[in-house]
Amino acid sequence: MTIYNLAKQLDIRNKVLKLLYDFNYPLLKDFFTSAYKKERYLDMKIYALRGLLLRKRKSLSFKKNLTNH
Repeated sequence: MTIYNLAKQLDIRNKVLKLLYDFNYPLLKDFFTSAYKKERYLDMKIYALRGLLLRKRKSLSFKKNLTNH
């Protein structure tokens, strides 16, 4: 996340976003929220939204599994 925040090059920020949206760490929700607010380019905003949606979907699935058992 530090690399993303310090990077000026678009391609590096793009790769960091793509790499991180597959992981499920609690800190990533805040990271993707700030990335969405920071980015000006549509594709980068979409990667940040995808990361947020994956966090939301995984947390809903986890809660659903807890209530079913």
